[in-house]
Amino acid sequence: MGNFLKGFSSENIECLINNFLKLILMFWGEKKHLKAEKSMPKAKVDENLCIGCGTCEAVCPGVFKIDPEKGKSVVISEECGDCNCQEVVEACPVNAISIEE
Repeated sequence: MGNFLKGFSSENIECLINNFLKLILMFWGEKKHLKAEKSMPKAKVDENLCIGCGTCEAVCPGVFKIDPEKGKSVVISEECGDCNCQEVVEACPVNAISIEE
């Protein structure tokens, strides 16, 4: 590490470190802000409307599953991360699926 800093004055090194830390804090703050501002949509199933056809599970198997005991769809993942849950909402023949932001 000594060779890397050779030729820099202590003021220059301090300035580099301070600027680097400012960039890290700025980036970290932006990431926190984005997470707080943009939450993932959450899928919901209205069990009173669901007829257990399995369309939701076919379109988005990472989020929906037909419960064999109930014969209705259940949400198995809180977030629609890997699929387009809006497609499931539109595909449900009885409008039992909704997405909450």
